[in-house]
Amino acid sequence: MSKKTIWLIITIMAVALIGLATIQWNWVLWSVRLDEEKFDEKVHTLLSHVRDKLVRVDQERFEHLLRELPQDSSKQEWRKDSSNYDEWRSKMYYAEYRLQKRNLYKRTLQERIEPSMLDTFIRQELRNQGLNDIDIKYGVYDNKLKDFVVLNGNFTVILPSGQKSEGVKSKGLYTSPLSIELFEDEHGNPLGALKVYFPKKTSWLWTSAWPLLLSSIFLIFLVTGSFAYVVWVIFRQKKLSQMKSDFINNMTHEFKTPLATISLASDSILSRKIIESPDKVKRFIDIIKQENKRMLGQVEKVLQMALIDRHKIKLQRTKLDIHQLISEAVENMELSVKEKEGTIQTDLKADYHFIFGDATHISNIVHNLLDNAIKYTEKVPKILVSTKNNNKGIWISVKDNGIGLSKEARKQVFSNFFRVHTGNVHNVKGFGLGLSYVKAMVEAHGGQVSVQSELGKGSTFTVFLPFHMLKNL
Repeated sequence: MSKKTIWLIITIMAVALIGLATIQWNWVLWSVRLDEEKFDEKVHTLLSHVRDKLVRVDQERFEHLLRELPQDSSKQEWRKDSSNYDEWRSKMYYAEYRLQKRNLYKRTLQERIEPSMLDTFIRQELRNQGLNDIDIKYGVYDNKLKDFVVLNGNFTVILPSGQKSEGVKSKGLYTSPLSIELFEDEHGNPLGALKVYFPKKTSWLWTSAWPLLLSSIFLIFLVTGSFAYVVWVIFRQKKLSQMKSDFINNMTHEFKTPLATISLASDSILSRKIIESPDKVKRFIDIIKQENKRMLGQVEKVLQMALIDRHKIKLQRTKLDIHQLISEAVENMELSVKEKEGTIQTDLKADYHFIFGDATHISNIVHNLLDNAIKYTEKVPKILVSTKNNNKGIWISVKDNGIGLSKEARKQVFSNFFRVHTGNVHNVKGFGLGLSYVKAMVEAHGGQVSVQSELGKGSTFTVFLPFHMLKNL
């Protein structure tokens, strides 16, 4: 699969995920809006019922007051002398009734509403509408006074014109759309309005939407995570495929030279002039043995990495002197360094330099780091091997003045088959297994390996190997 195809699939999936997330979000918002509409309908029903109760109570009180209207006794006596007594009495009584009724209509909201009764009605209707678990603020607004006269079950102090009631300034009652008109004056105009406000309305509405929203988020993240993992696997497989192709090419190159040398040496031995000279035959046989050993070493390295990947390496732990192993490795590598007119120095400062580990693999770790430092130095190599330790283990550092590593290369330098391709360094022989082997063996010993490097300024590889129980033996 080409890189272009992969990115096309990623783009399509990303658009699909964004579209799915947008649809889910709009669905949740639609659900909340629907709940809000139902909520507002319940509140309007509540207000209507409360108003009806207030009107009914006021009507009963009004009728009671009419029944209690006082009669003027002097007029009654005078009416008895009238010849058309019944008709006149009816007209006078109706006139007084209209007069008193007009006076009753002139009552203010404070005179027509009992705060405690209003609070009882509101609480009852909240329970009836299933809204008794939400905080409510309410008030009776007087159109004439331009202010609230009842707030949350209590009469308010009437403030001078233009001032707002204390405690209502920022509570949302003034701007609340949830209101209903109350009572009428003698001209049919409303005296005021009952307003309600729910400070926690939004959070209350979202309470029922949270499970849907969280489940949607979880599923979207699950799909996104799965997709990201698949993309990661695709890129990883693509990179591994490229690295394995490079490995096969490198292996072909590595084996081609010794095979050609063996073939040439074999043909030479068959020559009559050579076969009659034992010394020359011995020399060509030695060449064949050396090249064969070289190929076997390369094959062994590949097989070791295969065993490491399958976690089938068994360590033969013994007490090891790290300083001695380093000294031997440096001595073995000095010839290669001198060929480039370079130097290799040691600064072994570890006070305690014994660990419990596998001698072969620990020696290979040091050799690989030194070999890497030599191969990837284009100018005269200057290599420093140093040690130090703490109460948990020993630190081994190999510092060089080589080509260094970019930020991207530092992330992959310990991966199987990875090789740095900078300048003409791609001509350096190897399979790209050295540092991955180092990392695997260090971690098999319970240690850690890291690199500090800057492109063009050299690298420092640091290995930490723990003491384990050896120090107490």
